[in-house]
Amino acid sequence: EPAYTPEIAPEYRLFAKFLELPVAVRTKTGCPLRCAYCIDPINMRPTYYRPLEHVIADFASYIEEYDLHKFHIADSEVNLPKEDHLIDVCQALVGEGLADRQRWHGYFNIRPCSDRLIEALMQSHCYLPAFGVDSFDDGVLILHQKNFKMRHVTDVLDRLIAHNDGSMTLSISILFGE
Repeated sequence: EPAYTPEIAPEYRLFAKFLELPVAVRTKTGCPLRCAYCIDPINMRPTYYRPLEHVIADFASYIEEYDLHKFHIADSEVNLPKEDHLIDVCQALVGEGLADRQRWHGYFNIRPCSDRLIEALMQSHCYLPAFGVDSFDDGVLILHQKNFKMRHVTDVLDRLIAHNDGSMTLSISILFGE
């Protein structure tokens, strides 16, 4: 089955180029989490992975045909249900010579996030890993049905800061209220 890379409307190309809006690329659909507040029906189903060559073809097409270099990996949580999928994407960007020609960001879950993944993020030019931490209170994390505790948050953020060469900005999202 051939890769499908959607054409980008001329208006969006203009905005993407001059305002540095990211181009969305999906590597998969579905999400194994069942966060108490999630209302996204597309992600409340089993995970379906796009073929890696299709994902890389999207990046290559947007870079080469449209001269666009900023991307958003638009998966629900890019490192779920297993981080190996994202590591494969990162390694393919490097292996195909695309990593140095682009920057990307995505939404991450705190777990899993190994040193191997952090290194792959750095090599593939992830400039903005965004973590939905929700709260800095274990009780609230339990209520929100998160798969991590504050000790996991602290561990991941400490390791990301230690590996950061200055090219990455961390984004942490929290919710206010109960």
